[in-house]
Amino acid sequence: MESDSDFFTKLTAVTSTLDHLRTVLSHLPDSIPLANKNTPRYDFQFYQPDQEKVKLYGTTEAALNNVLKVTFAPNGRRGDDTPYRFDLLEQGPGLVAIVDALDCELSRSPGSAILCKWLDDLLQVAEHYDKAAQVVMPNNTQSSSGPTAAAGGVGEPADIQINPSNYIDDPEPIAKGPGGRPRDDRLLHLAIWCHQQDDSNKTNVFRCVGTSTGCTTAWKFKN
Repeated sequence: MESDSDFFTKLTAVTSTLDHLRTVLSHLPDSIPLANKNTPRYDFQFYQPDQEKVKLYGTTEAALNNVLKVTFAPNGRRGDDTPYRFDLLEQGPGLVAIVDALDCELSRSPGSAILCKWLDDLLQVAEHYDKAAQVVMPNNTQSSSGPTAAAGGVGEPADIQINPSNYIDDPEPIAKGPGGRPRDDRLLHLAIWCHQQDDSNKTNVFRCVGTSTGCTTAWKFKN
């Protein structure tokens, strides 16, 4: 069984890569046509695991893998010796929302090799199109450097350096009903829900539990 620190390291790396993928998919070149808003080819905005597929394949992770195969590579992905694994046939919010579908699964299992492979391949494909069109990314976005750290690569997660005295700890939110992603209680032991003192909106982040002993790292929380 992996340690709590390994789990949280993988989760941080995956979150960083997902954020980067969202940015890249939101800045695809004009050479990729916009999706028809009524009949998009890629439509993950309201993705929920198909319960029949979950029963068939055994897990929500495997069900999502099947959806990704059918959607992006129905004839199989290209080999590792090619510059990108499959084509992107359109762009738009339905495609960008694939980040949320992956996030839902990877937040529970950040070490999922099969979904981290999809994450890396999607990023590679999107960056291929951007590079070919010489698209300039926002200043805080960097090109990927290889496999996602959660899948055994060497990517470095993006952290926020903080002064712990500037943050106020918040109580954990109470679930309002059934549904939603299952919570991993290890997160509650490793990260503290908090917000900046001078933030009138009280936007939540997680600070490392080790800030009391000198750690100055926090991670953005995605609502």
